[in-house]
Amino acid sequence: MFKKEDTLKIKGIAIILLLFHHLFLTSDRITASNVELLFISPTFLQRLAATARICVWIFVFLSAYGLTKQYMRFRNEPVNFVLKYWISLMKSYWFIYVIFFIASFVLFNHRISIYNGNVLNVVLDFWGVADLFGTPMLSGVWWYMCLAQCILIFLPIFAEVCRKIGYSAYFITFVLLQYIPDGIHSESGGLYLNYLLVAVLGVLCAQYNFFEKRSKKSKYKILNFLEAIALCFGFLIFAYLRIKYSTVDTTKVTTAFCSFSVLCICVLVYKYLKNPIIEKIFMFLGRHSGNIFMTHSFIYAYYPQIIYWSRNVIISVLMLILLSCFLSIIIEKAKAIIGYNEWINKVQLFLCKADRCNADEKAIK
Repeated sequence: MFKKEDTLKIKGIAIILLLFHHLFLTSDRITASNVELLFISPTFLQRLAATARICVWIFVFLSAYGLTKQYMRFRNEPVNFVLKYWISLMKSYWFIYVIFFIASFVLFNHRISIYNGNVLNVVLDFWGVADLFGTPMLSGVWWYMCLAQCILIFLPIFAEVCRKIGYSAYFITFVLLQYIPDGIHSESGGLYLNYLLVAVLGVLCAQYNFFEKRSKKSKYKILNFLEAIALCFGFLIFAYLRIKYSTVDTTKVTTAFCSFSVLCICVLVYKYLKNPIIEKIFMFLGRHSGNIFMTHSFIYAYYPQIIYWSRNVIISVLMLILLSCFLSIIIEKAKAIIGYNEWINKVQLFLCKADRCNADEKAIK
């Protein structure tokens, strides 16, 4: 069974890829960091960082997969389902937004000035939809909050369509992508439609127990080893092909490369990542991945001398991981002290009529 622990492990890997991606994506950042490259060129490092952007598709897949599993239990309450999980999605973001909104006056050279004194810009950013309207954000990384909300809102529709037509939904979606207008184009995240195919794949894998059906290993260790190697190379090759053909892709085939790459890494982790120590590390990072995602950009943008002090690529990534985790732990402690989660949960119970949802869940069980 594809458990929560498996999701956390994959999230842990994805957040490492995200940090690496942001630290070394641009040539200007590589030059400014003064990192020493002994065996690779700055261009190759930059390509690796660009390839690591597959992490966004991994997060989209996991979101669609997890939400579909929940929706399958609450199909009779689609509105309550969306409201319940919208609050779950936004509660961590709101807390961190308020912290950095206040901190911008003290620590980040009045970063709040990006709003140009427009209260509407502040409101849109607080609700995580600034990217939709093209208005300023405290952190450009937060564009993903808008995409995550779009996935949640349309998830019931995706789930119902996939339930009726099965795996053919994946191929139909690919065909439709050739004709659907581009729609939302994010300065930081690109076209939102680029994530549609992997979201549909996540829905299908959840509905048809894709991972559970492929959990059995061969009795021959050599075959298991070869499968693990094939999955690893598949992940890297498809992620690389996305970068290689992204500038000339007129048929959205790179979206298919992304979905194949994500599927490879998920199967690989689900079936073969069984080392207890490594699992615990990735699960820890996975639990804190949300906070890390929302806070890490402030650390490397405003305190690069701390991140890049070693001038070593690996140590720089580790420094950002450690500082981001430390900040995430402090944030969670602060939430616990003021009882933030408890207050939000009470609001959630009131608004989404969770008593009825829970009754439906018990009836299903």
